[in-house]
Amino acid sequence: MVKNNVQAYIAVVSFPTSIEELRDLTDNNYYMDMELIMLGKDVSYTAPKWAANGDIIFFYHAKSAIVKIRSLKKKALGQKDEDKLMEYLDLAEEIYKACGGSIFCIARVGDNPETIKDDRENLHWRSDVYAKVADYALLKNPISKDRFEKYIKLAQQRTITPVLGEDFENLKNLVLLDNDVPYLKNTHAVPIPLKDISPKNWLSVSYDYRRRFYLEMQFRKFYTDYFLKTLGDKRSIFSECICYKNGKQSGYADNCIFISGKYIPVEIKLNINTEKNLILQLEKYCHVERIKLDKEKEIDTDSSYQDNVLVIDVNGIYIYDHKSKNIRIIENLDNIKCEYDIRKLREAVKSILEV
Repeated sequence: MVKNNVQAYIAVVSFPTSIEELRDLTDNNYYMDMELIMLGKDVSYTAPKWAANGDIIFFYHAKSAIVKIRSLKKKALGQKDEDKLMEYLDLAEEIYKACGGSIFCIARVGDNPETIKDDRENLHWRSDVYAKVADYALLKNPISKDRFEKYIKLAQQRTITPVLGEDFENLKNLVLLDNDVPYLKNTHAVPIPLKDISPKNWLSVSYDYRRRFYLEMQFRKFYTDYFLKTLGDKRSIFSECICYKNGKQSGYADNCIFISGKYIPVEIKLNINTEKNLILQLEKYCHVERIKLDKEKEIDTDSSYQDNVLVIDVNGIYIYDHKSKNIRIIENLDNIKCEYDIRKLREAVKSILEV
């Protein structure tokens, strides 16, 4: 049987802290977050930027939820809509009694995460980055915090706790000990062999693990640094290049490479769809007076592309156009399997820049 290599995380589900937030639920007949998950609704929920389609979500109902529920019950007394508020709060307390302080549901990420403008009816109510939730599996026997805490500690004051490597295997086995979740049985924590990546094998190794980098630093060191050395006309690349506009520093481009006679800024992201102000950031590298490539080398406007920035994330390589303010994809990185593919890509980039 083929193993399904994944990443995983614990997503904490709590409860509103104020009467105003609670009233937003009651007045609009919205489901509580716990209801949405327990009913298996088609919604998006808070996710880390590095999550990918098929990754595993362990939903945990926060212990602190009961404190908030009981506090709100006191505040609801005497309110004009006390009955409606109490109805929600009583249900919330019943749900808490069933699975509070426990991992109560397993699910899978249904699509790559993205930044979405507020959509109160379909989104978890407090986040910037969301991913669709699929394949809900309510646990017949929830896993209490004191049982899984020996393997993994929940991140403090955060909704997301990554579950990596051996921690995932231990938590998975704990869940399956008393619950049947078929798709979980054959999933394994993705092993990223970072120590084995070298200039000779980077593309073949990283091809399988590219989407599993959860730190931008990892993606840059083990993929894009090698990638850009092959993409450019020169093997050298420059990092943290300082751009200047109107006599002032405007921003740091992650990289600059030389291609088709000029230098072009390059911005590296894990997932461009989760970046809220990416256009504003890219504009800092357009129509600049000069770019300081490193301590010794500096270029002026005639030596750099003024209207374009290359953008790379774990999914593709893109070109930003200052005039249209658009980012369009040049190539999906799944199609880059060998250095010959990168050389072909170089010609495609040149044809765009030379228009």
